[in-house]
Amino acid sequence: MAESSPLPSALASLLGPAGLLTEPTDLAPALADWRSLYQGRALALLRPANTAELAEAVRLCAGAGIAIVPQGGNTSMVGGATPDASGRAVIVSLARMNRIRDLDPLDMTMTAEAGVVVKTAQEAAAAAFGWAALMAFFAAFFLVFVVVGIVTLIGMWKVFTKAGEPGWAVLVPIYNLIVLLRIAGLPWYWVFTPLIVVIPLLGAIAYLVWVVWVHHRISTRFGQGVGFTIGLTLLGPIFWLILGFGSSKYVGEQPAQA
Repeated sequence: MAESSPLPSALASLLGPAGLLTEPTDLAPALADWRSLYQGRALALLRPANTAELAEAVRLCAGAGIAIVPQGGNTSMVGGATPDASGRAVIVSLARMNRIRDLDPLDMTMTAEAGVVVKTAQEAAAAAFGWAALMAFFAAFFLVFVVVGIVTLIGMWKVFTKAGEPGWAVLVPIYNLIVLLRIAGLPWYWVFTPLIVVIPLLGAIAYLVWVVWVHHRISTRFGQGVGFTIGLTLLGPIFWLILGFGSSKYVGEQPAQA
C-alpha cells in the first residue's frame, strides 16, 4: 500500500499490531495453498478479531479500491483463498475469529465464529456432546429402572393382597421377601438363601435355581404352570401384573392326589 494513502494508518489503528501484518515473513504462509500448487502476492494480511473489525476493514478497503481475498483455514483445494500474482490485493484472515460462542448439548448445535477450524470444532463437540450423550443415557436408564420398579411393586402388592398378606409389605426390605416365601409355602429362614451368591460361580448358579424354584412355587399356588414360572422369572414386571390383576386365585398348597 502506498505510504501516501490513508489506508495503512486507518487499518493499523483499527486492527492493531496483531491485526495488520506487512512483513514478508508474516505474509509468506498466507500466500500459498497448503499443497503449494498456487502462489500469489499481497499488500498486507489483515487479521480482524471480531465482526465489527472485519466489517470496518472491508469498508475501508472497498473505499480505497483495494481487492480483498478472504482466507479461513487456507485449506482450499482450488486455490480460491490464494491471492493472485499482481500483489494489489489484501488477504483478510479469519484466524483470530476463533471463538466457539455456544454449545447446546440438548439441541446438539454449535455456534462458532468463521475462524474456528474443523478439528477444534470436533474436539469441542466431542467434549460437550459426549458428556451430554452419557448423561442422557444414564437419565434414560434411570427412568426405565424407576418405571420397571413401580410396575413390579404394583403387581406384587396386588399378589400379596390376593394371598391374604398385607400389600404394604412389598415396600419393606427383607420382610417383603419373608412374606413372598410364605406365599410360596417356604419357611422364613429361606430368606438367607441369596447369601450363597458369595460363592464364586456355583453360588450364582444356585441362586438362579433358587429364584426359579420360588417363582415356580408361587405360580403353582396361583394355579399356573411351568410357562408362567418362566415368564415370572424372565419378565417379572409384566407377569406380576398379570398374576395380581388377572383372574388367578391363590389356592395355597395343592391337595395330594388319591
